[in-house]
Amino acid sequence: MLEPDGSVTLILLDGLFYDHRHSGLGNSDAIPFNVAFDLPAVRQAADVVRGGSGSFAIMPDGRILAWGINARGDLGITPLAEFESTGIARRAPNAPTPVLEIADALQVAGGSDHTLAVTRSGFVYSWGYNIAGQLGLGGMPDIKFKRGSQAPWVVPYPTRIRELSDAIAVAAGGSHSLVLLKDGTVRAWGSNRLGQLGDGTTTERKSPVVVSGVTNATAIVAGSQISGALLRDGTVMTWGRGNGGLGRKGFKPDGPHPTPAPVDGVTGVRALACGESHMLAITAAGTVMSWGTNLVGEVGHAGALPRLCPPRCPVSRTCDSCQPTSRAAWRRSPTAPSWCGVRCRAATAACRFR
Repeated sequence: MLEPDGSVTLILLDGLFYDHRHSGLGNSDAIPFNVAFDLPAVRQAADVVRGGSGSFAIMPDGRILAWGINARGDLGITPLAEFESTGIARRAPNAPTPVLEIADALQVAGGSDHTLAVTRSGFVYSWGYNIAGQLGLGGMPDIKFKRGSQAPWVVPYPTRIRELSDAIAVAAGGSHSLVLLKDGTVRAWGSNRLGQLGDGTTTERKSPVVVSGVTNATAIVAGSQISGALLRDGTVMTWGRGNGGLGRKGFKPDGPHPTPAPVDGVTGVRALACGESHMLAITAAGTVMSWGTNLVGEVGHAGALPRLCPPRCPVSRTCDSCQPTSRAAWRRSPTAPSWCGVRCRAATAACRFR
């Protein structure tokens, strides 16, 4: 989590493969789960992003710091010469490490095993796993291994996507990628079995293609196998796998929906976010709408179609972690539920609606 002063707070969740060995704390000491810690190596960060198996901080000078597992090179810290010599991505560092090549980052997006970055110059870089063409490089680059590769389909260093310029935002899905251009159009590439590229087909694309029917977009989002765009008029369009994340009344369950379509009843939106199979929208009135798959309550209300979220925390009024006596006391609480102690208090302050 990014704090107001640019410092970063880290919380390790129990049961995930991403553990204390990849926490970025600068050592391999075991630390408890579900407790917040400061990340001392990152100060004055402009933004923080989590990927499938790594985390990234954009610094004011445009550098990107990365930490995490790096099994498939998605941290972007392995030089080409080293990869050609060893055939594997560099072992995950204990402390945040600068991503190679990029010195003017504007935004970073992390997918399941791949990462995208857009620079202040409007260029797009990608790195990580490329089995479905999600790096947008037209295939695999020419890597001259000296002893063979132990990491097939891996590109562990940032590579510029030459077809793209004038980019202003990127979004990374499970195995697909999106980029928003200055003219309000969207490009996509990667896995497309369920229509998540929005080009009207289910054909896998190794290079960027135009997302059909989306113009005047101001933001883009990507989930596991769904995609969305916020338009300048405050409406939202979605496409991809047939589930509640599309926000549509009629869809083929788990089938492909490769043509972008408006989400009925969703207007006046000024910000859009996407989870694995659900979406959240903040309206100009300051309310929150949500829709999608609701297996663990991630939508915040019953049903998959768009509705306003309840204007209060989904926890008891007496929840101690919602009412800490101090930030330090909250951080020491090992029982703080994620909806309240983490999401509301530190990220959205939704507890203020009580």
